[in-house]
Amino acid sequence: ISITAEEKDKNILIKVSDTGIGISKEDQAKLFKPFGRATEQYDGMGLGLYICKNIVEHHGGNIWVESVPSEGSTFYFTLPVLGESKVLTQSEKKL
Repeated sequence: ISITAEEKDKNILIKVSDTGIGISKEDQAKLFKPFGRATEQYDGMGLGLYICKNIVEHHGGNIWVESVPSEGSTFYFTLPVLGESKVLTQSEKKL
């Protein structure tokens, strides 16, 4: 696993990458939804990434994944640089 951080476009971009089994496009679409899990072979309730998404978006950032089966995954999230933050109203949130 590697973790990097960089400033980009008035945001801090965090990348968490692995060289694991990867995640199919179909499963990627489930990951940030409540109770969404990549496959049934993993433990968990499928709430962790959903909670992360809500926290990141509430602080004015974005979160996403890029993955290729058999090659690994990279999860990304951005947060505004201090002084640039904008807390989203309920109508602005994409739930």
